[in-house]
This record gives sequence, C-alpha cells and structure tokens, in this order.
Amino acid sequence: MEKKYRLLKNHHFKYLINEGKSISNGQFFIYYMNRVDFETIRVGVSVGKKLVRFAFARNKIKRQVRGMLVDIKKDWPVDIVIMIRKNYLSNTYEENLSSLLHLLMKIPL
Repeated sequence: MEKKYRLLKNHHFKYLINEGKSISNGQFFIYYMNRVDFETIRVGVSVGKKLVRFAFARNKIKRQVRGMLVDIKKDWPVDIVIMIRKNYLSNTYEENLSSLLHLLMKIPL
C-alpha cells in the first residue's frame, strides 16, 4: 500500500478514534470517518503492545493487514483506523482476510 493511502500521524489516529464511528468483530476493531475534501481512502493499522510484545511481530501483523487492503477500492472518500484484536493471532490469514473484507463492506459511503 502506497504512503498516500496511509494514515501516518498520531494526531490523525487520535482524531479518528475520538470523533469517528466504529464497527468490530472478533479480529478487528475499525474506526472510520467519511471525508468530503479528498477522493481517496487513507488507512492506519494499530497493534497494541499488550497483544504482541515484540516490535518485529507487531510490524509483521501491520504488513499483513496492509497487504490485505491492497485490493480494496482506493476511491472511497474515507479514513480508517484498524485495530487488531487478540483473535487475529489464532486465525489463519484467509479467515482474517474474509473477516476484514466483511467489516469493510459494512462501512457506509
């Protein structure tokens, strides 16, 4: 996923978590907010230290989730923060992918 499609700054994450709407399931917790000023999607991924202790493992999970998002529509005018939950670690990649896509289809545009 290219950098222009990512949320990188801490204040963007905080604003979305405080002001955005949320949906969740066993593997993911998603905060989202529709935008009118941009025409592309921006995504941020967060993995907590309580969930995975080591930074290399957290980065691996973030890379996997960003890899899952490569095929989604990039013309959605929405910001998304994806927080990983504990059940993500016990499921396979395919199960997590279908779970994430199911949640993304619930986001109203």
